Amino acid sequence: MRPTWRFLALGPTVRRGSAGSPSSPWRALRDPAYRRWTGAHLVSTIGTWLQIVAQNLLVLDLTGSAALAGFSAAATAAPSLLLGPLGGALADRWPRRVVAAAGQALLAVIAATTGLLAATGILSVPALIAMSIAAGVVGTVNGPATTLLGNELVAADDVPSAISIGSVTFNIGRVAGAAAAGVVLGALSIPAAYALNAVSFLLVVAVIGTLPSQRPGTADRRAAPRNRGVDLRGGTRWLAGQPGLLLLATVSVLATMLTGNYSLSLAPLTLNALHAGNGGYGAVSLALGLGATLGALLSGRLRRPGVATAVVLAGVGAVVQVGAAGSPTLLALVVAAFAMSLVESVAATVSSTLLLTRPPHGVRGRVMGAWSTVSGLGGLAGPMLAGGLLSVCGPRTGLAVGGAVFVAALVAAVAATRFGRRAAVAHVRGTRDRLAAMRSIPSLRQAFAGS
Repeated sequence: MRPTWRFLALGPTVRRGSAGSPSSPWRALRDPAYRRWTGAHLVSTIGTWLQIVAQNLLVLDLTGSAALAGFSAAATAAPSLLLGPLGGALADRWPRRVVAAAGQALLAVIAATTGLLAATGILSVPALIAMSIAAGVVGTVNGPATTLLGNELVAADDVPSAISIGSVTFNIGRVAGAAAAGVVLGALSIPAAYALNAVSFLLVVAVIGTLPSQRPGTADRRAAPRNRGVDLRGGTRWLAGQPGLLLLATVSVLATMLTGNYSLSLAPLTLNALHAGNGGYGAVSLALGLGATLGALLSGRLRRPGVATAVVLAGVGAVVQVGAAGSPTLLALVVAAFAMSLVESVAATVSSTLLLTRPPHGVRGRVMGAWSTVSGLGGLAGPMLAGGLLSVCGPRTGLAVGGAVFVAALVAAVAATRFGRRAAVAHVRGTRDRLAAMRSIPSLRQAFAGS
């Protein structure tokens, strides 16, 4: 039986090292193909956030309604609830380079068309919403192939590093894109922002053309036949036989619904309970961003984390959330927000690593598609549930109730599965073995005896 630290995959997998060492969070960048992919991902993320800011302003200019601006954003995200399995099936059925390149090219066409309609003054709100839906459909169908293509450029042990780098790249791109929007929209125009985003998509297409079609000895490609047709339920069937990943999916959905909505749940606590004002909420938001970034970097040191790592970290984050509800000062809340965001970031990286490495190569896309649909449902219900708890119970009690209910549900989910029961037994036995080993050391035995 593995000892506790080994079972959690936190002992030998988190080691100090230089950028070129096997434990470096940057080790995936040693591969030239992955470096090109990361550069293209950064530019594309900047372009995407540039367009997001521009589109919000465009809707406000056309209608003057903030609600419609939010609706246009929701129209882009809505297809993920229905079309995730289709995107996964296409990623398994056809070469992922082809699916990813076609999707990025279509997104470029949609962005360029929207910018052209805006520049000519004939873009209406219904047309803009239709373009948003089209972009959401293409992005959802294209998403699994694009994600798998990037992470399968590296060895299986380096997938946590690739995911960590992707998270850091996304956060940098989001900030840079918002900053670029101020320059582009001030110096040029809204249509120019759409045009630049279209160019960023075309850059990704160009980089995909330079990537190797097959990399022997890299990311785990266990043999699995490709389907002749588009089997949408293959991922669900495979997940049904994986108790560990089913437990992880359950925990992930519960976490999305009851914890993790920090930008929403911490706002009333900061503004209404602590009366810290906008400056205080800015400090909390900064702590959340720093925690997420540091968590992404730390998780990059992991090599082969286990399901138990993600489950335990989710529980730790919920316990910290309960403590954050009682924060007496803004400083205490800032520290708690940093800790919650860090733990959530590491847990998310572990979950993504398992999702990208555990399934056989032939069903990996459909597993991602099924997972994205479940996650989308949790993401839709989470903010509404968090808002309801905060409205009914108040900022402190609502935050504490969410964390406490999650901990109770987590314990119940672990106890209800054979995998969870085996994990609990492994922890108990591992702790017992470590204590026994400590007592066998003469100096420690004398200390125990003296106590």
